[in-house]
Amino acid sequence: MKPNLFCFATGGTDPHEIKLTVPEKDLAAFAALPHRSRKSILVTNITGTTYRVRRHSCSLGCYCAALAEPVANSN
Repeated sequence: MKPNLFCFATGGTDPHEIKLTVPEKDLAAFAALPHRSRKSILVTNITGTTYRVRRHSCSLGCYCAALAEPVANSN
């Protein structure tokens, strides 16, 4: 499977720093997050690692990007 959710890492600047392959339901949940919102969701990569993902500015101010933070003890 190919990655389908590309995220900044916490504190990172490269939008392709974390490439996640997540179920379609998780991808849909991210797409449903309001732009400019601090709300987050938990997604689980196919490796079993869980990340907290929220909207992040792409530097154009539209918050179309994602920011991923690994959740401790997810494996």
